[in-house]
Amino acid sequence: NYKIMSTKMILVKTDPVTEVLKSGNEDAIVQMLVIKHKALENAIMNADFYKSVGNKEFAATEQQRVDRLRRDIERLSK
Repeated sequence: NYKIMSTKMILVKTDPVTEVLKSGNEDAIVQMLVIKHKALENAIMNADFYKSVGNKEFAATEQQRVDRLRRDIERLSK
């Protein structure tokens, strides 16, 4: 006589921005903002470069990165 038991497991993955915001650690938030701003500068330069050499695919990828970084910075700045 065996009983079959089942369980339901839900895995939730959160992004680093959400984690640092949930932590409430102001120093960590400021540190992440500094990193995101540097990454944004880099992504903008890359997007501009790829546009200038006509590489539309890479330019689009970098533009997506720019957009994501801007959203992250906005969330961290609130």
